[in-house]
Amino acid sequence: MSVVMQNSFLGKPQVSGNLRDKVRFVLSEYPHARNEYKLTIYYFWTEFDGLGEVLGEKADAFKDWLVNQATAPKTIVNRAMEVQSWRPELEASPEVEKQRQRQAKQGPVL
Repeated sequence: MSVVMQNSFLGKPQVSGNLRDKVRFVLSEYPHARNEYKLTIYYFWTEFDGLGEVLGEKADAFKDWLVNQATAPKTIVNRAMEVQSWRPELEASPEVEKQRQRQAKQGPVL
């Protein structure tokens, strides 16, 4: 399946499909991001979530900080899950837990 693209009024790519198709676009357009998940995240946020407009001229400085200094988001999430598993008082709200459980049961990404 190929990624369908068109330009929006802001010149940003419009990838039809789901999150997987958008990640595929990032990995295709930015081959160096294949070796650094922080770059994959950065380019995803820039291409699809408006990070470039938020950061403006500081986008490159943010990218450098994210890649070279910031703790990986996945690492933080993994540690949060560990802490919440042994400290129940720090768990997410019941509504969020139900949503997470539903998402976990949706099966593997194909």
